[in-house]
Amino acid sequence: MKQLSESQDRFLGPILFLIVYHLPSIFPLYKLLKIGYDSGEKFISKAFKSGLFELITNCATIVGLIMVGAMTASFVTIKTGLKWKVAGTTLKLQDILNSIMPGLLPLILTLTILVLLRKKVKVIYLLLGVIILGILGALVGIF
Repeated sequence: MKQLSESQDRFLGPILFLIVYHLPSIFPLYKLLKIGYDSGEKFISKAFKSGLFELITNCATIVGLIMVGAMTASFVTIKTGLKWKVAGTTLKLQDILNSIMPGLLPLILTLTILVLLRKKVKVIYLLLGVIILGILGALVGIF
């Protein structure tokens, strides 16, 4: 029996690995891919005909809106530093707003921007407006 040299071992190793590992999986892979494609095509056809696709689209829209709302609540933060002295106690506007509804200011800002976007206000104007509002609010002491 002939001994293989070290360079031949290095060459045959990857080839044998590919043959042993991939060759048995080619037929099941092809067959399962074909079954999945055909099943998906049948499902989409039935979903369009029965109106189920509209329900799926509406559900996906609701989930998307919930995620946008959660991201807005998580990432948009506005706090006001306004406070008044009344009858010897200090009333902080932020505490009052938080007792009404936590995150009320970010919600108002987000909904205002949404309304302005629907009225076809250019995004650059909105962006500049938010920046100017933030700078002026910080200088005056509102934020």
